[in-house]
Amino acid sequence: MFEPTQVVFSSNTDLLFIGTSCGLIRIYSVEFRTESRLWYVKLVNEFFAHKSSISSLKICDDFHIILSTSIDAKACLWDSNHLTFVRTIKPPTSDVKETITLTGISSISADVAIVYQSGKGSRIVLFTVNGDVIGTYSAGSELTISSLAMTNMEEGTGINCLALGLQNGVIRLLETWTLSVVCDISAGSVDPVIGLEFGNEARRLYAALANGRVLCWQILIPTTSNSGSIKSKTVPNFRMINPFVCFLHFIHTVSKVNKKNHIQKYKCKVFEIFTGTSSPNF
Repeated sequence: MFEPTQVVFSSNTDLLFIGTSCGLIRIYSVEFRTESRLWYVKLVNEFFAHKSSISSLKICDDFHIILSTSIDAKACLWDSNHLTFVRTIKPPTSDVKETITLTGISSISADVAIVYQSGKGSRIVLFTVNGDVIGTYSAGSELTISSLAMTNMEEGTGINCLALGLQNGVIRLLETWTLSVVCDISAGSVDPVIGLEFGNEARRLYAALANGRVLCWQILIPTTSNSGSIKSKTVPNFRMINPFVCFLHFIHTVSKVNKKNHIQKYKCKVFEIFTGTSSPNF
């Protein structure tokens, strides 16, 4: 029996992609029929390219591509419209055995970011959609990259960045042109950063820590010069939004006291923090 290891859904095509422990990727169509008010799921295709367990699946509906990786460090690109194989992405040579743990696809350029893990630590390699290497960054022998996010700013509005969540609680920003370090953001904890996500226009950065906390930073817009232009080499300054609590644990705690009124009240407050309709202290 093949166990599912990764799942991703395409909202453009209503297709569900399931990666399994044997390397097989199964594609199901998902349809809701109003007359019966039931969901119908049907197997429509299968991808055969991997021989080891699928370690990540990432889809980019903007460019209609899917990136699949397996624990033997093999990475493949697929066409999500025609459900066909495109190419294998080969990493720069390494003298140690590696596995792939994290991936990302830019919705602006279709560049592909892949994190390789070995006994010598983590390294991230940025590729073009054609498989050419843009750059490589090594986190060092003692650091593990535990999460990954990419900004998706339109060309001409700024330089896009990769955000790396590290096992020591630090978030490291790399610019995507040369993969040089822009800055480090401290989460105020030594717990691993297990999840990262940028908000719209990359003005806010959300991070989930292994201890159950969820944190948010807002970028401070650089001041303009007398001519009205922003200094080109200004380092972005992030400030943590306060208060931004571990809302999942908070809601779970109050639900034991009151299963109706309190949950509705606190969920509303969390929504205000996310959308910016409340007035948090900066």
